[in-house]
Amino acid sequence: MTEARLLIYADEFDYSEDASYLSEEWLWRKYWDEMMTLEEISAEYHISRFELASLMRQYEIPRRAVNSDFTKLSRSRKMTAHYQRGDIDFNKGYTSIEVALYEALSELDLPYEEQFSPDGYSKIYDAIIFPDILVEIHGDYWHSLPTALINDEEKLAWAHDNNYRLVVIWEHEISEFGIGQLIESRILPLMERTEENDYS
Repeated sequence: MTEARLLIYADEFDYSEDASYLSEEWLWRKYWDEMMTLEEISAEYHISRFELASLMRQYEIPRRAVNSDFTKLSRSRKMTAHYQRGDIDFNKGYTSIEVALYEALSELDLPYEEQFSPDGYSKIYDAIIFPDILVEIHGDYWHSLPTALINDEEKLAWAHDNNYRLVVIWEHEISEFGIGQLIESRILPLMERTEENDYS
């Protein structure tokens, strides 16, 4: 979509009350005119973040810059730079399944940091979704090796002892279900529980 197209995009829509729920017009109005985040739209209208992100792509609705004043959730600068340009670099040390995770978390507007190393702990987790959800992406071959199994057990124990919640996603699960569905079924319910506790 060109800049010229973007500038006139909003003027082409009919914002009447008859605009269809979840239509292109409706989603544009919520995201751009009302400046809601995908998280806010999801919570208010009971639509999954993954479905909203998919609709944004389908309708070619441009996303707000991650570091703009309108974006309310923090993100890792390193991954964001690659993600926004559409040139995520596999030579930076990310595996393909790690990149799939970071892309999906960015699409869903989740507040995360990749390659997270907690203070006072020498090991690195694949991601943290703030404030306390650690995520590990396990390749089927490497994480079946004896040394990896020991390392993984240590990381699980440390997370438990330090009041973090750890979600492990396996390579074969991503192949079977897709990273988006796994985030929706395993991570989003944990985030909702965190939000409920914040207001209890």
